[in-house]
Amino acid sequence: MNLTVLTFSNRSLQTRIVRFCAQLFCLCLAWLSQPLFAADAAAMYQSEVQVRSRDDAAERNRAFTSGLEEVLLKLSGRADTLENPIVRRQIQNTQSLVEGWAYQTRVVEGSEQLFLQITYFQPEVQRLLESAGIPLWPANRPETLVWVVTQAELGERNFAEVQSEPKAFEQLQSAAERRGLPIRFPLLDLEDLRNLDPEQVWAMDEMALRTAAQRYGSESILAVRLFRTLAGETYAKARYLFRDRSLDLESFEDPEASFLESAIALAAEELAATFAVRLSASTSDVAAVTLHVSGVRGLNDYAELLRYIDELAVVNSVQVLAAEGEDLTLQVRAGGQLRQLLETLALERRLSQQSEPERVGQEFTVRYLWQSER
Repeated sequence: MNLTVLTFSNRSLQTRIVRFCAQLFCLCLAWLSQPLFAADAAAMYQSEVQVRSRDDAAERNRAFTSGLEEVLLKLSGRADTLENPIVRRQIQNTQSLVEGWAYQTRVVEGSEQLFLQITYFQPEVQRLLESAGIPLWPANRPETLVWVVTQAELGERNFAEVQSEPKAFEQLQSAAERRGLPIRFPLLDLEDLRNLDPEQVWAMDEMALRTAAQRYGSESILAVRLFRTLAGETYAKARYLFRDRSLDLESFEDPEASFLESAIALAAEELAATFAVRLSASTSDVAAVTLHVSGVRGLNDYAELLRYIDELAVVNSVQVLAAEGEDLTLQVRAGGQLRQLLETLALERRLSQQSEPERVGQEFTVRYLWQSER
């Protein structure tokens, strides 16, 4: 991170600023030495694959390949990642990307099963994505609220719950984990039932769904309806909502598990298209944005803001241009379009956007209010 030296006429003020910057520099050194998204990144580069034997090398290599495909799917959010020619060549030799593995037994549906837990080298996997020109979907991802309504052939429509639909919920959760998509299910308490009824979900009522999601702070919403016939067939539909976007998915013949996997993929691919960034951007791909941030109260806010901006995967560099009172002016260079930076800043709501982007020369200027955690 580069800091611009500011000139002050008041020597006492200058001394205080120098001391302030020295303290800030020490804080930044300590923070920047920590791994980016450490907790989430670890899971993103891990996979678990069921195997038949501990001693079969061919079986282990098959698991390495299957596990890498899952990791690449999580990191990119895109199914076409596995069709990339550079990725396909690397998948033929996955062992060079494996950092470690361990076997674990677990009881599944009443019988003991063997799994291979695999960890892949993060720098090598990122280098593969970079060489293939595939954007990385950062580990900081919005949570998707999932509503499920079911109807039997002779029954009424009801909200599905974990207790009543354990298999469907397990399939949704497993599919979300494979895609690296954080999901949550509604509480279905009195407040939820006042805000939304099963008929509205069945009708895919967008206004009602968005209103009911407000209590959870969710902009990413997945509504699923399942109609099961006495013959064992399932007719299903899903609608995914994110901000002003709406996407539909229908199934008349697919197995239920396959449909639920596709519904999760629908949400994951839309979010990845919004937030994924290229690991190395050319000069023409770098967006320069000036952020005027107000509400920065003291050293802790100052340092926390800089740390927050610098740790965003979309940000290449951040430079302090000016500091006056509770206002801070930053120049941020982002590896992607302006829209990607604004979408990323909106994700955690640490910065509240106060103005629309304004073009000044070759750069854009946006005003924000800092939301301190205190």
